[in-house]
Amino acid sequence: MKRILISLMAVFFVMSLVSVGFAADKKADKKAPAAAAEEVKAKGKVKSVDEAKGELVFCAAGTKEDVTIKADKDMLKGVKANSMVNIVYEKGAAGNTAKKITKDRGAKVPVGC
Repeated sequence: MKRILISLMAVFFVMSLVSVGFAADKKADKKAPAAAAEEVKAKGKVKSVDEAKGELVFCAAGTKEDVTIKADKDMLKGVKANSMVNIVYEKGAAGNTAKKITKDRGAKVPVGC
């Protein structure tokens, strides 16, 4: 009888240690931060504007690659293709989202884009 009681106590002790380990692992998974969005400030030329979709295709000065940015329809009002703008957007896993768009009145349109 003593052997059965001792073996049961040992099993319960091992199970309690294992369950504490699993609980600590689940807490660590919940605390893992999501990928933070990177804020980007850029100046360049607008290639196209689609107000219906809420998208803007933009080529930053000094680069040759286009960036598609999602924006509110209110932000896109007055923004036209081939105009120069200063834009602040968040680069994230879900895509690029505009935070601020302003027209750059004195700038010339770059040739490289």
